This record gives sequence, C-alpha cells and structure tokens, in this order.
Amino acid sequence: NMAEKKEIIASIIIPVYNVESYLKECLDSIFVHQKISCQIEVIIVNDGSTDGSLAILDEYKKNYDFILINQENSGLSSARNAGIKAAHGKYLLFIDSDDYIHPDMISSLYSEIKRTDSDVAVCGIMNVYNTKEVPQCSDTEIVFECDREKFLKELLIGEKIPGSVCNKLIKKEIADKLQFPVGKIYEDAFYHLDLVKAAKSYVVITKPYYYYFHRGDSITTQKY
Repeated sequence: NMAEKKEIIASIIIPVYNVESYLKECLDSIFVHQKISCQIEVIIVNDGSTDGSLAILDEYKKNYDFILINQENSGLSSARNAGIKAAHGKYLLFIDSDDYIHPDMISSLYSEIKRTDSDVAVCGIMNVYNTKEVPQCSDTEIVFECDREKFLKELLIGEKIPGSVCNKLIKKEIADKLQFPVGKIYEDAFYHLDLVKAAKSYVVITKPYYYYFHRGDSITTQKY
C-alpha cells in the first residue's frame, strides 16, 4: 500500500536562531543538493529568532516538507533536545543552521552505519573560512571502525574524529538516552562524554562532508 508512511531512516535536527544570512545555504544543502538514498525527515527548531530567519523558513515551507517547531529563546541545547523529542527516524543527525553539508553526507553516513551496524557513524569536517577551506584531517580517505576507548582517544586528538556533534549519525535508541546540557557553552563536549558511555561501536570516515563555517559572531567566538 503506497499510502502507508515509509519508515523514516534519518531525522535531521536543525536549531535556528538569528542566522538569516546563512540559513538558505544550510537548507539548500539538505533540500536541494543531497543525494539521498534513504527516507529522511527534517526537524527545524526556531529558537525564538528575532531576525528574518522565520520568514525564510515560511518561504521554504511552501516548497519543502519539514517539521517546524517554534519555541521561546532558550538556547542551542534546548532546541536540539526539542528536536530529539519530535524525531521518528532510526538515526539522528544534528546540523547547525550556519553550516552546510556535502551532497553525499547523509547517504555516505547511512551506508557506513548500516554496513558496520555501528551505533555512530562519523565523517570529517571541512573548516570554512572567508577566504579558504581546510579539511580537519589532512588524509581524507581514511575509513575505520573503533570501540569507545579508541573513539574517545581520537576525539581528544580531534583530527580524525572532530569534536562536533554535527558530523555524526547516531542511532536513535542511543540518542534517546542522552540530553544536551542546557545553559552550558561547548555543549558538544559534555554530550560526547555521555555518548561514549552509551555507544559501543563507531565507524569513521575522514571525508570532510560537514562544512563548518567559522564566523566572527558565533556563540563560541564572541567574548563572554
């Protein structure tokens, strides 16, 4: 019966807060350019934006299918947690709305996590600056599986496994045990320590499929 809802493989969770100049590139990298081999759902959490971000989301809503959650401003962790609650996929992927992803990112992570039956699949990061792009790992062709001990070691080194949560496809049953800590900066660091306790097996590719845009006015680059 074609009318039955296909099983959702991956839920893509995107928190949005005052990113009007970056948002379209992010959304296009998912809705327009992805070569997707599996059924996905996109969950966008508008965390009380006061700029033109919501108008952009309303515009995209006319052409693309996604779940939009509007909440009062309560921070990145809270927005991601709201997205997790609303997700139906077997796997979760977090993307930040001022970044964007390679057309092959979702299908590659999905085929790796399926091939190895890992709890988490990781890809490399491309660091994007105003004038240049630099892959986090100089060798972009590495593929390996590892346990939590090796994962943590490589995470602390930060080259083959960069410390962002946005370059990781995570089994939903693992993600359901975790929360992002509300009210902390560098919430990704806290999240990873919990992730290592919950997830046993990892598959890593160093191809830089997540484009991390280094802007001068983000949470982590502003003065306290």
